[in-house]
Amino acid sequence: MPNLHCEALSFPSSDGKHTSAAVLYTCPDVPVRAVIQLSHGMCEYVRRYAPMAEFYAAHGIALAGNDHLGHGGTAQTGEHGHYGEANGRFHLLNDLHTMNGLLHERFPGLPIILYGHSMGSFYARWYAEKWPESIAALIISGTAGPSVMNAVGQRLAALIAAVKGNDHVSPLMVKLNFGSYCKRIPDAASPNAWLSRDTKVVCDYDADKLCTFPFTAGTYREMLATLNHVSRKSWAEGIAKDLPVLLIAGDADPVGSYGAGVRTVWAMLGNAGVQDLTCQIYEGARHELHNETNRQEVFDYVLTWINDHI
Repeated sequence: MPNLHCEALSFPSSDGKHTSAAVLYTCPDVPVRAVIQLSHGMCEYVRRYAPMAEFYAAHGIALAGNDHLGHGGTAQTGEHGHYGEANGRFHLLNDLHTMNGLLHERFPGLPIILYGHSMGSFYARWYAEKWPESIAALIISGTAGPSVMNAVGQRLAALIAAVKGNDHVSPLMVKLNFGSYCKRIPDAASPNAWLSRDTKVVCDYDADKLCTFPFTAGTYREMLATLNHVSRKSWAEGIAKDLPVLLIAGDADPVGSYGAGVRTVWAMLGNAGVQDLTCQIYEGARHELHNETNRQEVFDYVLTWINDHI
């Protein structure tokens, strides 16, 4: 990607123990007019978004983000998949706020669009409730809706973590979270085929050691606690009524219950009085829209939406 400049950044994590690894993508000779702050998904890292960053940077929209605790360059050896100590979810959320502050310092006066994908969308939704004044818009990609099973999962993960330790890897929790994700994909060539119809994307993911680690019981507890928080009516009512919000998903994405869960979140926000609210669901697309076979269509749509809101 010769037209993409990648700058490594870092800052002390909220947990007081780790250094958060971050990156900033820009395009040389293209003035920056806005910034996408990325909150990435589980079992991945920001640098996976370089192709997406190249597109937006070429249009004057920088992309930046930090690797969450337990992920990418922020996690130390043996720590991938674990941010499940007490208050781990709060540290992850606070790191997003620190990253946002760094971007405001770097690009004073420019709009920052918070873009959360998958697990990262849960934290982005929580972030928007707490610090709406720090973002110009919110993009929610591949999110999940409310579910009784999420509440049950949080309690189960908490029980397993209490008995066997926060850092215990529970095959049961892994199976409950991912076991059925390929059920609508005939002859799936990979257990991660639900991510994208692009087989190269799936193969690259399968071969990436920074993606194929399991979550610990403590981390499942923290993540599901976050999801359950943003699944409440009170969360939707806490979102600023004038914050522009875009939800995007594929109707073949099991995380969003094949579109149904995403539409529920959309309805929750609408019922709460959020005024500038858009939901775009792509037929046949799986979980990672930015890595899907129709990703150019998605990029173009999101770019148009951003241009209309900055």
